[in-house]
Amino acid sequence: MHWGHTAPSRTGPVKVTRAELYESINQPVPEPEEIPEAFEHVWIWFWQLHKRRKPAFERVAPIGYDDIASWSMVTRTQITPLEVELIMTMDDEFISKYNEEAAAKAERDKEKQGKGKTGRR
Repeated sequence: MHWGHTAPSRTGPVKVTRAELYESINQPVPEPEEIPEAFEHVWIWFWQLHKRRKPAFERVAPIGYDDIASWSMVTRTQITPLEVELIMTMDDEFISKYNEEAAAKAERDKEKQGKGKTGRR
């Protein structure tokens, strides 16, 4: 499954796919869980909103209520309060997992740097 998002880098934000993100942290790409058919449209909406996140320095910016309202108005998509809360819950989970993966990658990078050092001053 390909989805584009922006990941932080030393030279600025970089667009990557899910597979590239997992590859960069040496992790297998997890299989998506089954989405109930009744909520597949919310899953699609989430990824549409995700692709248009506002830039953030060294982190993933959350999708805000204003982002959802603007998207809904521009696309003329009628969205219920339950669907908004589902998107917000998905986003909270996404950010949590992203932060966990970023922290694990930073730790691995730190360990690699420590192993590469010699005793010289």
